[in-house]
Amino acid sequence: MQTIVEAYRDVPGDFARRSAHPPGEPRLLVYAFVAGLAGFVSGLPGTLAEARAGIAETGEGEVSAYLIAAFFGAVFIFPLFLYGLAALVRVISRMFGGTGTGPGTRHAVFWGVLLALPLGILGALAGPWLAGVHLWLLNGILYLGFLWLLSGTVLVAENFRHRAKVIFAFLVPSLFFLALAVLS
Repeated sequence: MQTIVEAYRDVPGDFARRSAHPPGEPRLLVYAFVAGLAGFVSGLPGTLAEARAGIAETGEGEVSAYLIAAFFGAVFIFPLFLYGLAALVRVISRMFGGTGTGPGTRHAVFWGVLLALPLGILGALAGPWLAGVHLWLLNGILYLGFLWLLSGTVLVAENFRHRAKVIFAFLVPSLFFLALAVLS
């Protein structure tokens, strides 16, 4: 945790130091598993509430089935999602002039996700007590924080000079998918 707090002071500088001795693929996979497990644990209150509501509504099922599904998603599906996200970030970065490498971009995305863990935990803990506009506002602020942290790592990995270009490259697809979600 201390490493994450230190990285918050200067995300691009911290990531540049880390990139001097990049981790191998096994370490990146550990980053993905840790992020998934932390997400699972922080989401337990919400998962349990959802399980109870689902069981009360249908009269069928068990809480353990919900927990197993959430654990499977966190430990097996989430790392695959991160690999896909890293590939998407690489493609978008190249479209905007990025000159990094695939392994460097994976390192940037996985480390950026680890840096954002405290934000995700905060959102998961506050989520059950918020509803409507307040929940949307909290999630929006946390997402912007995630973009800020991720842009700091991708800035270095893709050799961009200005963070604004990286944030813009992430915001355009984000807003597109947000619009799709709202309209559906």
